Amino acid sequence: MADRIASALAQNLDSMPLLAHLEELRKRIILSVVGVVVGFFSCWSFADRIFALMQQPIIQALRHHGLGGGLVYLNPTEPFNLYLEVGFVAGLFVASPFVFLSTVVVRCSRAVSQKRSVMFCPF
Repeated sequence: MADRIASALAQNLDSMPLLAHLEELRKRIILSVVGVVVGFFSCWSFADRIFALMQQPIIQALRHHGLGGGLVYLNPTEPFNLYLEVGFVAGLFVASPFVFLSTVVVRCSRAVSQKRSVMFCPF
C-alpha cells in the first residue's frame, strides 16, 4: 500500500516541476486580479444605485422608530471611499464565478485523462 502511494507521488512529482507550478499559480493570480478589476470598473458606475438599495432598509428602520434624516458622512472623503468599497465588493461578487470556474475547469481538465478532457472544452 505504501509502495503504491510512494510510486504515485513520484510520478506526480516528475510530471511538473516546482517552477512550472509557480508559473501556473502566477497566471491564475493574474487572471483573477484582472477579473476582479474588470468587475470593479463595471460595478463602480452602478455604485450609487447599489448603495441606494443597501441604504433603503436602514432609512426605513430609522423612520419607523421616529429618527428622521438619513445617514451622515463624518469625513469629507467618506462618500468617495464608500462608493469605492461598494464598487469593489460588487465587482468581487460579479467576478467570483469567472475566477472560481476558470480555476475549477483548469484543475479538472488536468486531472482527467486526455480523452476525457474534451468534455471541458466548452468552458
